Amino acid sequence: MFIFKRKPILPDSNLDILKSEVGRTVELMLIDKEETILFMKRYDLILIFCWENEYINGSLYQYSTFTVCQNGLSNIRNIPLYEVKRYFRNSDDSIVYIDDDTLKKLSKQNQQVFYALSELLNTFEIDAHSSKVYKCIW
Repeated sequence: MFIFKRKPILPDSNLDILKSEVGRTVELMLIDKEETILFMKRYDLILIFCWENEYINGSLYQYSTFTVCQNGLSNIRNIPLYEVKRYFRNSDDSIVYIDDDTLKKLSKQNQQVFYALSELLNTFEIDAHSSKVYKCIW
């Protein structure tokens, strides 16, 4: 039997910053119950969370090709690089979409951030204290 240890995608300090930003975005979306957008121009990425009836939809888009809508629902007019639907019931599996062709066009650094973010979108948990107080935990 072999045990493989995967090398971290990003240094711990960068990963902690991403965790903080993703967590804050999820918490804001849960409080407002609205589409919440985090622009990460430095990495040519955009993170969008929205709350559907039975799941949280987390999507990553390429910043340089993204079109923002005036009335919200920006995710309808843009094709995501990555999308995951996380169901509230843990018994349901997540649904994942990834656009490999566009992803290959990102710089190496932006690809590393993309992979770190896509892993975070699949691993966060929500601790609900009340209807207006949520905490994203890892």
